[in-house]
Amino acid sequence: MEQNQENIASLSKTGAKDFFLNIGALISFYTVIGSVIDILFTAINTRFSKVSDTYDYIYSSSSSISWPVAMVIILFPIFLTLMWLLGKEYRSENGESRYSTIHKWIAYLTLFLSGGTIAGSLISVVYFFIDGQDITTSFLLKILAMIVIGSSVFLYYISEIRNKLTARERTIWRIFALVLVIGSIAIGFLVLGSPKTQRLYKYDNQKINDLTSIRYSIENYVYSNNMLPTKLEDMTDYSYGVTYEDPQTKEKYEYIITGENTYQLCAVFNKATSVQSKYSWNHTEGRNCFDQSVRIEKNIAGEAKPIQIR
Repeated sequence: MEQNQENIASLSKTGAKDFFLNIGALISFYTVIGSVIDILFTAINTRFSKVSDTYDYIYSSSSSISWPVAMVIILFPIFLTLMWLLGKEYRSENGESRYSTIHKWIAYLTLFLSGGTIAGSLISVVYFFIDGQDITTSFLLKILAMIVIGSSVFLYYISEIRNKLTARERTIWRIFALVLVIGSIAIGFLVLGSPKTQRLYKYDNQKINDLTSIRYSIENYVYSNNMLPTKLEDMTDYSYGVTYEDPQTKEKYEYIITGENTYQLCAVFNKATSVQSKYSWNHTEGRNCFDQSVRIEKNIAGEAKPIQIR
């Protein structure tokens, strides 16, 4: 009787351990795969820009891979550790977990979800190509990336389900995964720049946001006073939370009146705009001035009503 109770307790403990190891491996696996795809697609889109008329990149000078890289750096070692623990269970004397219902469900679920994810990604890639937003090179590179990642996932888990993976083959797969992850991060940094470069882009993005806020404040001032402010400090009562100071240099943004209804906003940028927009704020590296204007029209009452020319 006592022996049976001990066996039941042992099986319950093993089942719980097997469940959480498999679930942890599944979650970390999908997060890593999704992050790797995100890194590669962002790098490809940056290197071969999509054709778009939407309101893109007005406030952004560069795409970012900070989040996906951070997730890969933290979760990939966790995934390898969990897979190592599972492998250790498989090699144990009573390694029933290899054939457990939980493990089989997780393996089949992984194949199902990975197939759906890859199919969805391929649909998006093909759509953007057919819609004319992606050029051929970008399209082919994305297809290649999905083929490599998708076929690798299927080959590994089909071999796992069939119980055909040896210890040597598992080591080879770990090395392949490591090369794929490191290579993706390297490609991302090569195209988008190092963390230092990303920091410079963040400064540039903030400057664009500040200039946009200043422009709206000037419009509010002109609407109330029917004239341009002589200096930025005159708009204190017409703006809330607007900063007139460059966050990087701590110098004031330049505001230059060029006519009765025209002016310039100037700032110094670290990098040129990586993706050109049909709207304003495209800039080169260094000092850039943006021409702005307002037009004063008369309303029915004969009062001046400034309207911005965009």
